[in-house]
Amino acid sequence: MMNRKKRQIVDAALTLFVEKGFGQTSIQDIITEAKIAKGTFYNYFSSKNECFISVLAYIKEMGISVV
Repeated sequence: MMNRKKRQIVDAALTLFVEKGFGQTSIQDIITEAKIAKGTFYNYFSSKNECFISVLAYIKEMGISVV
């Protein structure tokens, strides 16, 4: 189970990845959508790739099919 702030970031990233795609979504986009500071993002993730892995884990945990 992730804490509230990490979940806020993952939710924002998921929304943007669906809307814009992974390649077109920047870390700046994610922090703007999540309404957090850039440092907060880096407290939880070292890169956009690491954030994406958390998004995938969250989707799997929720039992959502992406096929």
